Amino acid sequence: MIDSWISGVKIGLIILFALKKMAQSIHFFEKIETPIGSLSFSARAEEDDLSNCNVTIRRLEPGIPKGMNVEKCMTILLHCLPTKALNNFTFPCVWDNLQAVNQRNSGEALDAWGWESNGILVMIGTEDSDCLNSRLNPNNEYSTVNYSVRMINNIIIIQIDNFEEDKVLSLHYVIAWNSLPELSDCSCWYAVDVPHEKILRLHNY
Repeated sequence: MIDSWISGVKIGLIILFALKKMAQSIHFFEKIETPIGSLSFSARAEEDDLSNCNVTIRRLEPGIPKGMNVEKCMTILLHCLPTKALNNFTFPCVWDNLQAVNQRNSGEALDAWGWESNGILVMIGTEDSDCLNSRLNPNNEYSTVNYSVRMINNIIIIQIDNFEEDKVLSLHYVIAWNSLPELSDCSCWYAVDVPHEKILRLHNY
């Protein structure tokens, strides 16, 4: 009986430690509501202090070609100045409850995915891996393994394997939507194709 009690205590301590570690690794939790569901955003890192990371949400009037229009366009920016090197840092964009299948619509310097549900198209875009690597490592000392953008089960994940301390890290997503059929094809796609510098200015950085 004592052995069973000790074993139970050990298991409880292991679970408590895991939960505590998980809680420390998630810094913030923000949401954007769309007509087809809500999107959640969080910053996660392996045993690192994310207290100097902030996220802001701003509406954007996109600079899209004449004749195009979107019903709404939102941006979310992560801005971080880590006090020590970050390891296994991720900035995921997660659908809370959406089963629709995504369609990839990427282009030069852009990774984008679209979802259609109940007559609405929602498009989400961010920098692609090459653009991300080029911006974060202007000396071209990088590999796409270090900074990557990928889609897994309706979750877009921006992953930074390692990032040095006392250097600004900023990442973004752009979300746009329209009723279907769009009055002008590809309006949402053009709306989410926004240079990172423009996102920074919109968020007062």
